[in-house]
Amino acid sequence: MASETNLTQSLAAVAKTGLPAPRFQDGAIIKVALADITASRYQPRTHIDEEELRDLIAQIRSQGLLQPVGVRPRSEGGFELVWGHRRVEAFKRLAAEAASDKERERFEVIPAVTKLAISDADMAASAYVENMGRSALSPLEEAVHLARMLGEGMAPSAEELATKVGQPPARVRRLLRLAAAPAVVKDALGGLMVVVGKGDDGKEVRERRALDLMAAIAFQRLWQHLQKASTTKKADERTERLIRRSLAANWSKARVEAYVEELVSGKAKAEELDQVEETVAPLFSRTARRFVIELPKAGASKEQLEALRGAVDGLLAELAATSTEGVRTGD
Repeated sequence: MASETNLTQSLAAVAKTGLPAPRFQDGAIIKVALADITASRYQPRTHIDEEELRDLIAQIRSQGLLQPVGVRPRSEGGFELVWGHRRVEAFKRLAAEAASDKERERFEVIPAVTKLAISDADMAASAYVENMGRSALSPLEEAVHLARMLGEGMAPSAEELATKVGQPPARVRRLLRLAAAPAVVKDALGGLMVVVGKGDDGKEVRERRALDLMAAIAFQRLWQHLQKASTTKKADERTERLIRRSLAANWSKARVEAYVEELVSGKAKAEELDQVEETVAPLFSRTARRFVIELPKAGASKEQLEALRGAVDGLLAELAATSTEGVRTGD
């Protein structure tokens, strides 16, 4: 019944767009003006990687759009984007950068698949799966999106939500916990500027580094422990101090979890968070496309080797995950 209602409403919305009757079919490919497309209410991605977007723009400029976006008609007219957030943004950039009226007109409309009967729940799940399949969402983007789906009743439990979005139930439960994490942990998921060593000129070298999911869950547990024993302000300060130390020294997930366990269990005192450690320069550096190992002039410390081992293990895991997806085109 719900899908029939969605279809009826969608057909009425299509009629408002003025499209000819043969295009009322679900799954038809039409051309839609960018001005008539509204961003999805269920778009989980909050940040677009500029380098990836530039690559996509270059591909579209030379080869055209290899895969249409998905849209559903809005009752008030126009369309709501179902998937293809980056592709729409790429077309907007191409239209704005056009060197002629003809070129601009080419990018002011975009090929789209019409989804007439898609429900809000299916739309939210589709947006999640489509984004994860192309360019992974950050843990925080995942957490917020999944918590919203559960909160709006799009799935009755974490287990059924996991099935709907194609993720392991244990991972979904962790992400739902993360959605309730304090701001100090969520901010670190987005990345913090930390001192990672000193350059040849003796000046501090800073990099933006971010927590991964499991480290964030561990720090959330630490914050809860500290908050019960003191105040929210002190818990924030102490947790942030340890987060920065772990990021600066490239602590592995295992080291973060072990350290937090010692603090929570009482084997180590919380005051240790106030101790200032000398920052040890890492043996590697990483950007979006490069992973460079710096061989030390003298022997490497145990901490440096541990950090390098954790970083290499993480890189190999990412490469293995990427290789299983096969060749991907478009967005």
